[in-house]
Amino acid sequence: MGHYLDLHDYRLQWKEGVDLDNVLEQVKGVISQNPDDYALSISHVDEALECEDIYELMMFFFEEVWVDERSKDYIHVRTYDTLGDEDTLLAALAPYLRDGCYLRYRGSDGGLFGWEIRDGGVVSQHATLTWVDDHDQH
Repeated sequence: MGHYLDLHDYRLQWKEGVDLDNVLEQVKGVISQNPDDYALSISHVDEALECEDIYELMMFFFEEVWVDERSKDYIHVRTYDTLGDEDTLLAALAPYLRDGCYLRYRGSDGGLFGWEIRDGGVVSQHATLTWVDDHDQH
């Protein structure tokens, strides 16, 4: 992607019983094997590989990351613009996230698109809007 995005909607939730230390090591492995897939500079990749928990690592992709204190499995994120690597991170996290999780964005061109977790993988999506006259709603 590489252009500015506005996070429109999201739902991120760990699978039941997931080992977050294992998630961290697996995601670090994906990053270290494919550093060119990330818009992060090499120094940032090195910093990301030194993270001690998965939420710290996710901060390289989002402005803020926090966990729902009650459920402990819902992940909240906030971003104001983007590096363009959110889909790559989501692909690395996909095996550990519940089916139906998603990130949805509005691009700088106004387009709506996102990614959804299905069967441990990532599916690209886009949205369209239909405008109707108010009087057609009766």
